[in-house]
Amino acid sequence: MVQSDILQTIIKDSNYNLSLFSAEEIEKFRAKVFPKIIRGKETAFVNCFIRNKGFTIRFPFPEAYFLHKLIIARKRQSGAKRGKDLEQCTVIMPIINDKRIQQIARAQRFSTETRRHIAASCDVIGFPLHRIGLS
Repeated sequence: MVQSDILQTIIKDSNYNLSLFSAEEIEKFRAKVFPKIIRGKETAFVNCFIRNKGFTIRFPFPEAYFLHKLIIARKRQSGAKRGKDLEQCTVIMPIINDKRIQQIARAQRFSTETRRHIAASCDVIGFPLHRIGLS
């Protein structure tokens, strides 16, 4: 991952755009992003500082987070937690990239039960299952 392209790599295939930020903001953020090899793949990390202690935060793709929340929502014992998971899904629904969510879903080996969890959660929030590629 070339440092000058790292921000574009982070936001590719998403609905985000660097034009939302000033050149100064982009350069400040770019300086904090660095690549690390995780499970054989280069992944972007961000150094954040709170009280002079550096720590690293890994941000999942919104599509991976969305799938995760669809699955665990159905497994929750607490109706309140289930509702929060599905609420988070509805918040990020507008930025879900169909190509990326389908790539992520194809890379997984979902059991029949997990597929049912995804379908049930999609039904509740009104997200078309065919967008995930599992219909």
